[in-house]
Amino acid sequence: MRTSPPIAAAPGPTDSPFHAPLMVAVGEAYATFGRAYVSRQLEVCLVCCMEPETRDRIIATPVRQMPPDLIVAYSNSAHGVPHDLDDLRALMPRYLELLADDELVDDIGIGTELLRFGDAVRASGFLNAGQLAIYTRWAQQMVLHFGWIDTQTEGGITSPIHLLELLSCGGLPMAEICVMFDHLFAQPDFGMAACGDFAIGLVAQCKMKNDLVKADMFALNYLPTAERTALADWLNGAALSARISRIRDRAGHEPVPYFAQIALGILASYRGHFADASFPERTR
Repeated sequence: MRTSPPIAAAPGPTDSPFHAPLMVAVGEAYATFGRAYVSRQLEVCLVCCMEPETRDRIIATPVRQMPPDLIVAYSNSAHGVPHDLDDLRALMPRYLELLADDELVDDIGIGTELLRFGDAVRASGFLNAGQLAIYTRWAQQMVLHFGWIDTQTEGGITSPIHLLELLSCGGLPMAEICVMFDHLFAQPDFGMAACGDFAIGLVAQCKMKNDLVKADMFALNYLPTAERTALADWLNGAALSARISRIRDRAGHEPVPYFAQIALGILASYRGHFADASFPERTR
């Protein structure tokens, strides 16, 4: 009897060729970022954000075994950067691990998931040079991993355009993040598709107004002006423009999805119209 072939499962968050080095970076973070538990003085908002019982569970649970619901509860606590940075360092590897597994670490998932860590990175010596290098390697592999996942059938929760906001809120320099995306777009097997998917995600949030592109990317309102300027410079830059032109020139010879072609054309037309004012400005 003839049967239909089985339908292949969509790639999951562990299926990419970049997942193994990504998890190596997570392991290095656990080994170097701090203690196995947060302190009994853990700073959270008990006024309106968290029940005391939830705080007690966070304190009693080894960081590496902390379930996502406790991480989400900590994210949603409106206490800002805690005075005890050791607690924040202890929690950071668990955030990196859950994000690598395409898990939500807060209730909204709009690119601000690492904001508390980013504010600590920008305001103090939160991470030493070795820890910052591990964090950067994790970010590099995240861009490649989810860039690859996003070119597959179903993609992931975490898209490349989401990663742009997440990593910038996380305190990494925008110039370094842009280099990570240039490296993604240069990948021989999937870089062209990743660039097309990035363009679709970006132009969906943009519109031209008074000769200026305005981007509805809420998470970027937490960035200093210099970081928003660095993003505008990259989007206006000759290197990205040349890459888009090469992809569009090859569209007749290689399969470039229709919507990607349209988005790349719109992004090309936006060149020179990005500025720091294109992105939301921090008001607090």
